[in-house]
Amino acid sequence: MTHVLLVATVMAASLLFPRVALAGVVYSPPVDNPVVLRGFSAPGEAYGPGHRGVDFAADPDTPIRAAATGTVQFAGTVAGHTWVSIGHPDGLVTSYGPLTELNVKTGDVVTRGTPLARLAAGGHGLHNNDQGVHFSVRTDGTYLDPLTILNGFGGNLTLVGDSLWQAGGAPPRAQGGWQGNRFKGLVVAGSRKATVPYAYHPPNANHLVLIGGLATSSDSAMPDPALLGYGSESVTRFSYAGLDQPYTAKDTWHGPFAQVAALRDVLRQIGRTQPGRAVDLLAHSQGGLMALALLYSLDPFGDPTLPPIASVTLLNSPVSGSELAALGTLILDELGFGGTASYLQRLTGAGINTLPLDAHAIRVLDPKAAELAALAQAGAAAFAQAAGEYPSGPLALGTRIMSAAGQTDAVVSPGRTRISRSSRSARTAANLYELTLPGGHGSAKQTDAAVEVLWKFMADEPLPQADGHIAHAFGEAARWGMSAVRFLVNDLLIGRRQR
Repeated sequence: MTHVLLVATVMAASLLFPRVALAGVVYSPPVDNPVVLRGFSAPGEAYGPGHRGVDFAADPDTPIRAAATGTVQFAGTVAGHTWVSIGHPDGLVTSYGPLTELNVKTGDVVTRGTPLARLAAGGHGLHNNDQGVHFSVRTDGTYLDPLTILNGFGGNLTLVGDSLWQAGGAPPRAQGGWQGNRFKGLVVAGSRKATVPYAYHPPNANHLVLIGGLATSSDSAMPDPALLGYGSESVTRFSYAGLDQPYTAKDTWHGPFAQVAALRDVLRQIGRTQPGRAVDLLAHSQGGLMALALLYSLDPFGDPTLPPIASVTLLNSPVSGSELAALGTLILDELGFGGTASYLQRLTGAGINTLPLDAHAIRVLDPKAAELAALAQAGAAAFAQAAGEYPSGPLALGTRIMSAAGQTDAVVSPGRTRISRSSRSARTAANLYELTLPGGHGSAKQTDAAVEVLWKFMADEPLPQADGHIAHAFGEAARWGMSAVRFLVNDLLIGRRQR
C-alpha cells in the first residue's frame, strides 16, 4: 500500500510540475545573460541590516521569468512595490521585484522560464538606491544565497566591471583555501599574489574604510576591495590630506595619532550619508595605530555621531613600535648623526620624497615613544574593562579586532604587531584575533591568503590557525637585540663619556 501511495504522489507531482526532475528542482536566473549588481549579505539577526538576495542587472520593462517550477504564493504590492513569490516542490520560496504588468496571480502554477511580469522603473531598497531585479530565496523564513542554487552559477563567476559579476571563469568562493600553519605552526603556508576574487559579494553589509600606512599615497596598494566582493559605493579610502582629498607620502609624515580626529570625521560623514550602516576599518602599518587609538577612545555607551564599528583589522601594524624606527632614532638623536644622515639622504635622493629620516613619524613609531606607551596604557585599560565581571568600556561594544603579522616582515617584526599581552580570557572577551600571514611588510596584504583571511574575519567565519612561531622568535630576537644596542650606546658609551 505504501508503495502505491508513493507512486501516486510522484505521478501527481509530475503532472502538476512537469519540469521538476526527480533528483531535485532546477533553478535558472530570472533574466537572460545574468550580471550581479549586488550580492547576497546575510543579516546578523532577523530584522538586522543585510541584503537578503541578489540584484541582477536589468533595464526597466525587462521580462522577469520564474526561476523554477512552482505555485505562486503571492502576487501583489508590498511597501509601494509589486512583488511575486513562488513556492517550489523542494520547500524553497523565490521572490522577484519590483515588478509591473503582472502576468500571474496567487495560486497559478508556473514552470521554469514562465514570464511573471516586467521590471518596474525607479529602483528598490533603501531610498530606492538599488537597481535591477531583486531575486531572493528562503526556506522556513531563513534567506539563502540565491547564487548557490542557480543552474550555471555553481562556481563560474567573473568580475565584469566595478563589482559586476556574470557567468565566466573564477569560482564564487576560492576552492581549497589557505592552510595556515605548517610544521605544527613553526611557519605558515606560502601564498601567491591575489589576482582572482575570493568572493562575488562582500562579507557583510557594512561599509569598508581603508587606511594606508606611513609613506603611502592615494595610489598606494591596499588589499583590493574588488577581490573581497566590494563595489566602489561600499568603500572609502581614508586620506591623510582631508576628506575626499588625494594625499601624498608627505601627508603621512606626522604619524598616526595626528590623524585620529580626521578619521573620526570620515566616520561621521559615513554615518550621515548612510544612517544605520556599520563600518569595518581595514588598516595597514601605522594606519592600524590610528584605528586602535580611535577605538580605545570611543564612548563606552556608544557615540551617536559615529556609525557602529563592527570590526578593526590591522595588517603589519607596529602596535609596540618598529625596530627600523628605533634604528632611525638611534642614528638621528642618540648617536647625533642626524645632520649627516639627512645630508646623505638629500645628496643621494634615497627616499627623500617618500620618507626623510627626520620625519616626525619615525620618532612616534620608536618603541620608546611616549605616544605608543599611552596607546598601550589605553588598550590595557580597555581589555581589563571588557574582561571584567560586568563588561564595560569601548571593547564591550562588540567590535571585533584582528591583527595580522607578515612572516618575513623586516619593517615591523611579528612580535610588534601584538595588540594585547593580556590573558587569553581577556583577549577572548574583547573579540581579539591574532595570526601570521605569508609575505613581508608590503606583500603580505596582497596575497590570496590575506584576501581569504580578511573575508572570513569580516564575515565572522572560522579563521585558519596561523602562528608562525619561528617568525615571532626572530622578531623577539630583533627586539632584544635593538634594546641591547641602545643600552650599549646610551648607558655605556654616551653615559661613560658624560661622566
